[in-house]
Amino acid sequence: MSDELMQYLRAVAEVLGEPWRAVTSRRVGEDAALIGPDGGWISVTVSYRAERTRLVLEAWLDSELRPHQPTGMVRPSVTVARARPAAAVGKDLARRLIPDVVELIAAARDLAHRRACDAADLSSVLAAVGAGFGTTPVAGANTVSVGAYGQPLFATAQVLQPFWRSRQRRVRFSIDATVENALAVAALVGERAAADHATPDSCR
Repeated sequence: MSDELMQYLRAVAEVLGEPWRAVTSRRVGEDAALIGPDGGWISVTVSYRAERTRLVLEAWLDSELRPHQPTGMVRPSVTVARARPAAAVGKDLARRLIPDVVELIAAARDLAHRRACDAADLSSVLAAVGAGFGTTPVAGANTVSVGAYGQPLFATAQVLQPFWRSRQRRVRFSIDATVENALAVAALVGERAAADHATPDSCR
């Protein structure tokens, strides 16, 4: 990375305004970067085509938000001529790139928040089921069990995560029991199912 490029990018950052600033490269393959607000940055690479006369500017998310880039949402990028005045490039980026960068960051933060809420909800439900079993689920697990295989009663409850994220709350039970316990469980489930059928959820 040349001092000339850094001076050029500092001038671009001045046009973009605070908190944008030019910094040395943060990842392999980039020549420099423009760091902005809320966990995003714009990677700056000198194109090896056209005799290195163009700059490729591509948005990235930081390590916290990167796993939450929404599916199908493309990281925005633009290509500009190095010969253009920094002031003109800054104005161009403010119009063509920065709004898309802000949108990408906002979408990633929203998805991260929704996933965190789902994970907390999932954990609380599993803890409640575990309490009914008289046991405590392992941190980060999506299953909880009581008893052991081969005992008179062994039951496992599993939170179905893909459905959970789509707001369809489901818990799947697997029960291995002696005949006597199986009959007792069947009676309990039958009573609950009959009660639910008699008083349907008005929100469905």
